Amino acid sequence: MPNGLLYRVAVDSQAGGWNAPCRTDGSFCYVPIPEQAPGGRGAVFDHGYDEFSPFVTALGGSWPLNLSGPCHLDPDFANLTYGDRGNRAQRLRDFMVPGSFLVFWAGLRWLDGKHAGAIVCSIIGFFRVSHVLGASDVGVLDAHRNAHTRRANAHSKETVAFADPRESGRLRCHLPIGAYRAGAQRVDEDLLGEWGNLRRKSGELLKDGYIQQSGSPPIFNDPDRFLRWFRGQNPEFVHANNISYGI
Repeated sequence: MPNGLLYRVAVDSQAGGWNAPCRTDGSFCYVPIPEQAPGGRGAVFDHGYDEFSPFVTALGGSWPLNLSGPCHLDPDFANLTYGDRGNRAQRLRDFMVPGSFLVFWAGLRWLDGKHAGAIVCSIIGFFRVSHVLGASDVGVLDAHRNAHTRRANAHSKETVAFADPRESGRLRCHLPIGAYRAGAQRVDEDLLGEWGNLRRKSGELLKDGYIQQSGSPPIFNDPDRFLRWFRGQNPEFVHANNISYGI
């Protein structure tokens, strides 16, 4: 049976010290976390924040001075890959059977509307996974497609998921799913009911939609129910990391 995992991604207060902007019309910017180990198999494959700052300013946001140099572009929506290590990589190896999916959410900051300035938890991307490989098993022709395989010392315990382009990509419009309440970032209660809830690896349901801790990504308790909800939002996929807003 296909599984679904909910991954926290993108720059935020814990990784980068900043939240990318979004608007109530659904427009948003995807900004990756900082890169801790640049250089890899060739600097020509590295990605930098100068690729992302124009989209932020075009949307009406202000680029933070602390974000410069190389970034850890992962997930890569242009190349349809997602890589990870540690517990997050183990989740991929344990749960990604054929037909399984990854849902990516980010903490974005509203630029407009009644909650302007506040953080919203929003789905920004979706991958229907085609296959999963150890980073060291990814061939040289595909090494440029993910941050973990661009490194010269890609490790077998680092894992990369490749997505099916027919049903994967960055969302054109972000989908708000929650906010900060009761001392943590949580999925809205009504959505938890529509999705059939989220659970831990042990099978225990998450308490009150808690998704703040990113070390062990939540598992969709009823993947089919989530997919019915998701398709009902009429998501539009883009095979790019950002789209132009008047640039």
